[in-house]
Amino acid sequence: MKFSEYQEKAWSTAIYENKGSNLSYVAEGLFGEAGEVSEVVKRTHRKEEVDPIRLTKELGDVLWYIAGICSEPELSFEKVAHFTTTELYDAKYQLLTSIHLDRGTIKLGISVGKVLECIDSILYTGNKARYTLLIGLTDCLYYVKHTGVIFNITLTEVAQTNLDKLASRQDRGVLKGTGSDR
Repeated sequence: MKFSEYQEKAWSTAIYENKGSNLSYVAEGLFGEAGEVSEVVKRTHRKEEVDPIRLTKELGDVLWYIAGICSEPELSFEKVAHFTTTELYDAKYQLLTSIHLDRGTIKLGISVGKVLECIDSILYTGNKARYTLLIGLTDCLYYVKHTGVIFNITLTEVAQTNLDKLASRQDRGVLKGTGSDR
């Protein structure tokens, strides 16, 4: 699946006030979902097993919000994904495969913070820092990929699982709402 296809399908499921001009909503959602990924992964500190299905779903939610942020200011999710495959990111990835899992989720949180800072700048100072936003989103996607790889979960699996979940909710008429079990 191409990232542009995922972005289009994910965006078609977005239901929120001022869709298309509400960066705050998707930024806050990204922040919350990155925390959910961390909640799943922190269980390893208590020597508990990580539920790969739950982790895939949470990573999918992060992916959805990255795509949503790309859709708000009309950035290309494909371009964000392209940056994660450059030599720079490949070298970074090789380095991180030997680093403990928490480092990836902590880095995801830091990257989300950078994205939020950039969006704050765009919204409240008029600064159109698209390139900085692009790099921040690229880092977020990179750490989603890194976390998945540790558990043998690919980005394609994350994306497809997320779209399947959204299609199921849409079919049942519960796309809009809260909670994982709707």
